[in-house]
Amino acid sequence: MQKVIVTGANGFIGSQLMTQLHRMGFEARGLIRESSDISLIPEELHPHLHHVDYFKPEQLYDALSGYEIVYHLAGMTKAFKRSELMRANVDVTRHLLKAAIDNESVQHFVFLSSQAAAGQAASEGQCKLESDACKPVSGYGKSKLEAEKLLHHCEDIDWTIVRPASVFGPGDRDFLSYFRMAKMHLIVLLAGKRKFSAIYSKDLVRFLSMLPMQEKTFRQTFFVSDGIDYSFDQFIDYLEEAIATFAIRIHLPVPLIYPAALLSEIFGRIVRKVPILNFQRVPDFAGKRWLCSSEKAKRLIGWEPDYDPRDALMETYKWYQDHNWL
Repeated sequence: MQKVIVTGANGFIGSQLMTQLHRMGFEARGLIRESSDISLIPEELHPHLHHVDYFKPEQLYDALSGYEIVYHLAGMTKAFKRSELMRANVDVTRHLLKAAIDNESVQHFVFLSSQAAAGQAASEGQCKLESDACKPVSGYGKSKLEAEKLLHHCEDIDWTIVRPASVFGPGDRDFLSYFRMAKMHLIVLLAGKRKFSAIYSKDLVRFLSMLPMQEKTFRQTFFVSDGIDYSFDQFIDYLEEAIATFAIRIHLPVPLIYPAALLSEIFGRIVRKVPILNFQRVPDFAGKRWLCSSEKAKRLIGWEPDYDPRDALMETYKWYQDHNWL
């Protein structure tokens, strides 16, 4: 039985990965902070959770001791300051990677990065490839790329970098706003032709679960998406079909995203909660070509997504309803 560490096990992807790994027979330990909300983790997995301070090397070393594979999912997607993103995404990765290298038991380090680390496709009609130059446009994307560089410079341990496209699914709060707007029959979208890639969380988790100790994945970077080049209107079409509703669509001129982000940040600071729309992420939201290709993953390890987007959206909607998020 392989012994696996999952950082950020309380997150919506981490909690699903913990569940999947235990179903597959792995002995998985989830690393979480003392203050973490563990409501997404099934109760039967609570005994497998371990509190750590990512800035205390001795705690990290002890937590990883005897484990063979590390999935590093912990991170920060939004913050008021870029320095906060760098601390959470780069410094934490540096400390964890050192603890993994120092532990002789650890053989494989899997880092969950982001499509944002690579930036947009170069031109219309193209998908970003792993071999393309990285040009992140937001503080979040730049912090993820800096974390990736730590692995590229590491010769002491085998690693794999995974860059998922936009992830939706049970437990996700970012796409939740679209479901809420759809229920109100009014959806606000940015104007203009915008394309993006996406992936259902269960497909992403299945991909991650295929990686441990596969030599083909060592020192490799992978994009992962469901292979569909979505426009926002097309995605809303799928959403309306999946949950049997309709919504009037308002297309907001792009320049208005800046005052909207300002108001969102002001409110966020008042309630002391970082909003999804903030100045650090405005370049990501305003982008027109967030497309990536999963052909490398298909070619090297035979990965294919299982879910049709309508089924995935329907499952997500049902989860939101069952957990009173809608």
